[in-house]
Amino acid sequence: MRFLPFLILTFLLTANAAWSAVQITKTVEGKNGLSCIAYLNINDGSTRPLPLIVSVAGTGVYSNGAAPDQSSPEGYLFISGKVNVLTIDKPGIQYSSSDPGYTLDDKVYSQYTQETLITCLQNALTWALQNDRVGPGVFLMGHSEGAQVVTRVYSLLLQNNSTVAAQIRALFLSGIPMDGWKDIINWQMRDCDSVRQDFWKAIQTKDTAALRKVGNLGHPYWEEILRTEPLRQTMERLATMTPSASFQFYHGLKDQNTRVDAVTDFETWNRARTIEGKPALRLAARYYNAEHYLNLAAMNDMIFNILARLD
Repeated sequence: MRFLPFLILTFLLTANAAWSAVQITKTVEGKNGLSCIAYLNINDGSTRPLPLIVSVAGTGVYSNGAAPDQSSPEGYLFISGKVNVLTIDKPGIQYSSSDPGYTLDDKVYSQYTQETLITCLQNALTWALQNDRVGPGVFLMGHSEGAQVVTRVYSLLLQNNSTVAAQIRALFLSGIPMDGWKDIINWQMRDCDSVRQDFWKAIQTKDTAALRKVGNLGHPYWEEILRTEPLRQTMERLATMTPSASFQFYHGLKDQNTRVDAVTDFETWNRARTIEGKPALRLAARYYNAEHYLNLAAMNDMIFNILARLD
């Protein structure tokens, strides 16, 4: 459940009674001939450009094309007229107003990789920032796989000395997959030896049908992600670059998808570097009595944390 207390929601919405919105879509290029649909949701009634929240969720088949609503932190801020919101769909997926909310080209979807999604998101962000009703200020919000995607995008922008990197104020990350994916899978299946053995056999035989049962991901995705450096390694490299954006961690103490210990270990490592005067991330971590999808307290904390950073 992701709903704010009634009085808070009433305050936010009353403050912007003239709210109206428009959605702009664009096909953005990814890798290996694949592409994604990007959805830029603009607060049409605003008299000035508004900051942009880029929201990326986790693995699975669904669409992010529905207009943001009060079921998410970015949705609350959008309908209260505080921000614009950018989302993308994975290759092969497109939003539909009919049930189940999307259309799927399964042949295309089964070929996508996280690198494809990262390239799509970079191109979508460049496109969105060209809109004169967007900016200044960008907030990257990622949950689960999305936490790794937005972090890798930020890292690439910094490495390429992109002017876009300077516009990113903070990364809001939840359900953080800090370990490498091999370790994540083995940990998730730690109590299911036969399932774990079947999974690794499917990896060896490139059995996409069997692999789709885990996160609904095809063999190309698994082949690429198992070669990808752990998010912890990406974070450590970012720390040495002393980026201007702050990192905001939100993680459930009962998370059975991504280890909370891996997150607290990195927090401890980063804090030690700060104390020693070494380059480190500007990091704040919050932990909740929650599972992978967090709880109401976490959602409220995200909202007020972003509000405090808006112009």
